[in-house]
Amino acid sequence: MSFQIIIGIVQRGHQLGRKLGFPTANITPTELSGVKLGIWAVRIELLDTVYWGVANIGFRPSVNNTTTPILEVFIFDFSADIYGETIKIELIKHIRSEKKFSSLELLKDAIADDVVKAKIYLYDYESC
Repeated sequence: MSFQIIIGIVQRGHQLGRKLGFPTANITPTELSGVKLGIWAVRIELLDTVYWGVANIGFRPSVNNTTTPILEVFIFDFSADIYGETIKIELIKHIRSEKKFSSLELLKDAIADDVVKAKIYLYDYESC
């Protein structure tokens, strides 16, 4: 199987993911042509280790609606400081399109649901 791969340097964001209980590594992708925006189950290579997670690629309509798409990835079972590190993100399964939520609580609930869906899919994917 061939998946799209995005590589970038982890940048400091607004720390909102951390406040919601889902800290993210943020990158500004240089190339997104052909990439479907939205929520993805992902495989991550970072510091010579493979991790799994869920990523949002898009404009953050619930928060500040950026003009340039960004990629935010929540890495399962991970908490190290990785600002400035190179991260490789492999898009495995598109979960849903990006959506604007009317409150941060609804956004938090949606992220929690996305995490569950990604874990279920990645568990089956990893077992193959």
